[in-house]
Amino acid sequence: MNHANQTTKFWLLPQFDGLELFRAKAIHYHYARHFHSSYSIGIIEAGVGGNYYQGSTYLAPPKSIVLMNPEEAHRFLGGRFAPIMAEFAAALNEVNAIANQSPGFVWRLQTASGNATDIRAYPDPRMLVNVSVWQSVEPLRVYVYKSLHGEFFVRRRQWFEKYQGEHFAMWWIPAGHLPTVEAGKAIAPGKLALKAGEHVALNLCSTV
Repeated sequence: MNHANQTTKFWLLPQFDGLELFRAKAIHYHYARHFHSSYSIGIIEAGVGGNYYQGSTYLAPPKSIVLMNPEEAHRFLGGRFAPIMAEFAAALNEVNAIANQSPGFVWRLQTASGNATDIRAYPDPRMLVNVSVWQSVEPLRVYVYKSLHGEFFVRRRQWFEKYQGEHFAMWWIPAGHLPTVEAGKAIAPGKLALKAGEHVALNLCSTV
């Protein structure tokens, strides 16, 4: 992934009493929590602008106008390649490799990249999904909580916001069947019925 095309520019307009102007192309960058001493007006020309403000995430589509009040703390949200995500991204291949070699593992959703982070299943581009198949719940539990995955799982709030609502589903599928993200999204929360000769599928979503 080439991040060289991300740019920022800041300048003043003396003819408008020193009006401050800022232009940025920030695809994969987080701006730390901050505030402005005066009103801040932003225009989203392309892509989606994300702001975390007063405990909620707001997404602004193209042609949106964003107004921030003076001294209101907020932060701009980048994507999974932002500096804050570096440790998580660096460990992703190793964590997935452990899943591949784990007893009871059958299959996991992935693209040519070797993982599922490129798959867009929701309108919010920061939403990541993961689907995997296991022979039963117990080996899945061991992988999630007892392997290297568990070490990252307990620290997940360093990289992911808390999702408001149900964020995973588990259901039984016939052996040899591969589930889809859409099937996981359609599963009613809390429904997991055991049937002989079937495997368990997991659908998980997280917000960067």
